[in-house]
Amino acid sequence: QEASARARYLMTADAARRAYNSLYHQFMLAMPDKKRLVESLFYPLNRAGASDPAAPGGDAPVEE
Repeated sequence: QEASARARYLMTADAARRAYNSLYHQFMLAMPDKKRLVESLFYPLNRAGASDPAAPGGDAPVEE
C-alpha cells in the first residue's frame, strides 16, 4: 500500500514538474532580457547533482 501511494505521489509530482516546465517558453517571451533568471526558475528533470541549492547550477533562483 505504501509503495502504491509512493508511486502515485511520484507520478503526480513528475506531471506537475512537467506542466510547470512547459511554461518556460512563455516566461522567455515575457522576459527576453532576463534569460539567466528565467532559466534559474526551472528545475532540470534529472535532479542528480543538484542537491546544493546555492551551488552554481543549483536550484536557487538567480538575481539579475
